[in-house]
Amino acid sequence: MKTAQSEVLGGEERLVILKSGGTTSWTDGTVVEIRWTFHFEGSRAGSYTAAPVAVLVRPSNAQLVTGGAVQVLERILRSGVVAQKREFPLEMKENSLQCAFEWHSTVNVPEQEISVQLRSNDSVEPTMFLRDPISRRTNFVIAFSGMGATRS
Repeated sequence: MKTAQSEVLGGEERLVILKSGGTTSWTDGTVVEIRWTFHFEGSRAGSYTAAPVAVLVRPSNAQLVTGGAVQVLERILRSGVVAQKREFPLEMKENSLQCAFEWHSTVNVPEQEISVQLRSNDSVEPTMFLRDPISRRTNFVIAFSGMGATRS
């Protein structure tokens, strides 16, 4: 985990690198790099902005990939009710996919669930969600307000 102070944006830069696995499919070994700058905005609710959030996906089999999307979901801590959910399309750039967005939230919602879906020209598995090889979930749990990856 790399943490540095950003003089330009006035926030704290953060980075998490995730690797998919455990499916025995063409997506195993895909690397997802998420880089963002954390800006604490104050208030009783602990408001913050993660911006820009840059997502870079390096598919293990780039020749098969035709597109994809990143979904970010937040749940209210005690109830598990979805507080916020957004999807961002991934754009192809050479042998990788990428997108950028802003995320506004509060420190009262400590985790975000990141799902990455890849589309391919594979006839058997044309659409696949990347899988966390440890939890076996089809999403990665991270914390924009904390220091990156978490486990639940």
